[in-house]
Amino acid sequence: MTKQLIKKEWEAHIRDFKESGLSKAAWCQKQNLPVHRLYYWLKKLSPQVKDRMKVNVQNGYL
Repeated sequence: MTKQLIKKEWEAHIRDFKESGLSKAAWCQKQNLPVHRLYYWLKKLSPQVKDRMKVNVQNGYL
């Protein structure tokens, strides 16, 4: 699976999690996923991280 497909899959997972109203632990248990993976992707896909990455690329850091 390409990185782009994995990212899109996790964007869908996060939407589902937020719409579910469940706790992180309960949603992960229902989805049979480790909680740490949800935390990782929530952080990775957060708007603040995306904005910081965009600035770094524009400034030539990446």
